Amino acid sequence: MLCAESARLFAEREGFEIVSIEDLVTPKAVETLRLIPDFKPSVNKEFYEKFNPPNKDHEHDTVGAVAVDCHGNVAHATSTGGISGKMCGRVGDSPVVGSGGYADNRAGAVSTTGHREAFVKMCSAKHAAVLMENERVDKLGGCITINSPGDIGVYMTSEVMSWAAIRDKTIQYGLYKNEVHKAAYCE
Repeated sequence: MLCAESARLFAEREGFEIVSIEDLVTPKAVETLRLIPDFKPSVNKEFYEKFNPPNKDHEHDTVGAVAVDCHGNVAHATSTGGISGKMCGRVGDSPVVGSGGYADNRAGAVSTTGHREAFVKMCSAKHAAVLMENERVDKLGGCITINSPGDIGVYMTSEVMSWAAIRDKTIQYGLYKNEVHKAAYCE
């Protein structure tokens, strides 16, 4: 895994266009960094105050997906929303196999979200895939899982985690603990 200067050098060597950091930073990100200048308050705001008013307009989260194809092959994808004020060069769990996500046709596929350092230490995605049962962690987060027959599992330690899954032309989705809605899905 490469990050910071090593990642830039690799990208240059492979012929990727290099853009300035300023081109990647939005005005909203600058304002967030001004309000939350270091990592610890940022984590507290992102994960502990997020679902209490007046933070309803706060937008941040990991996006994850799990899938199974018609041959029973499973896959996962996890993309981080990032955390303001993190240390330069910090790599969260999203790209770490077994932490941010995991896929194995024998066990299943998992994509996780939550307080990322706890997920790295626990390799939560790997545990969830192997065990296909609820892994208890002492931080806020959750995961959505799928095994090769297409059975879906959702677990969260937080009160809120949006999730969705499609199986047999039916979409299942929820936001709160133990909430499952179903609707017909048309392609």
